[in-house]
Amino acid sequence: MYLDLYAETLKYGVLPLVGIVGLTVLIGLTAGHALKLKTREVVLLSLAFSAIGAVTGLFMGGSRDSVVRTVVPAFLTVVSGLATYQFAARGRTYESWRTILPVAIACMFLAAVAGATFGASMRKQQEQAQRRYAEWLLRYERVTLPVEADQFRQKSGLPMPPGPAQNCLYPGQGQAR
Repeated sequence: MYLDLYAETLKYGVLPLVGIVGLTVLIGLTAGHALKLKTREVVLLSLAFSAIGAVTGLFMGGSRDSVVRTVVPAFLTVVSGLATYQFAARGRTYESWRTILPVAIACMFLAAVAGATFGASMRKQQEQAQRRYAEWLLRYERVTLPVEADQFRQKSGLPMPPGPAQNCLYPGQGQAR
């Protein structure tokens, strides 16, 4: 029943998010491997931060509102708060996360940029579709509908309304009236 709605949700929502998150986690994993970090922790933190970044970026790119003024300070607050907490906290877990956190934050920003790019692309396609529909509707209302109405009147033997439409040539007519 709603299969087309589910297909659109999958096509424009789930698959891009999964793709963006997967790509940024792979980038984070590569960076973690190069820095000789623990793989499990790099994957978990990169996955969490990438998901936050991708969803936020997608909404930010798809919106026409001035979301950037709100989102950028929020991102900076999250990053600075986490960094402050991680570098001030004591414990074995926090010490290992200190080296992983910059990789996860980089994944979040990469995912946000990719999400914003995809969201802006989706918004542009939607605006173009709305513009094409508005042009089609205007042409239909101003050209097609009056011509078809006059042709129907002619076939039905109804009188033509006064005005410039009486001087139009229709398919099958030889001369203007």
